[in-house]
Amino acid sequence: MVPTGGFTLPAAVVRAAADHTGVAPVAPADYLRVACVFGTSKRAGSWTVPLHLDLRVVCGDLTIDLRDAVFGSDVVDIQVRAVMGNLTLIVPVGVQVENEIEERFSASSHSTRASGGAGPIGLLIRLTGRTVFSNLDVKEKPRSGSGQPPG
Repeated sequence: MVPTGGFTLPAAVVRAAADHTGVAPVAPADYLRVACVFGTSKRAGSWTVPLHLDLRVVCGDLTIDLRDAVFGSDVVDIQVRAVMGNLTLIVPVGVQVENEIEERFSASSHSTRASGGAGPIGLLIRLTGRTVFSNLDVKEKPRSGSGQPPG
């Protein structure tokens, strides 16, 4: 039995984490802020995604790669605040993304060309917040080691 601080992990998450990382997952944090100011930052690999992720970019380039991440919930809320920056969000194929970001003098895209018609995997990512003079790219790509060619 894995201690989770009172949080019960879904069985699918435990199986996915065990298959991918070989270690038992930990309970997700409630909140995490990742800020990038006048720089470049990337979060990738096997990490436990918090229930609420706060991303801030000011004149920088931030990449958040969730392909190999462990999710402790079926819903992840991501708050975005970007001013004159670039934000790239890479999600596993089949994730449902709801983009409710207010864009001012900004651009956003959601590329699904790597999905190959894959069905939903039961994970919802909700994007909220505001971008000003910024670019937001959401890309669906297969997990590492999935045997699918990268998109």
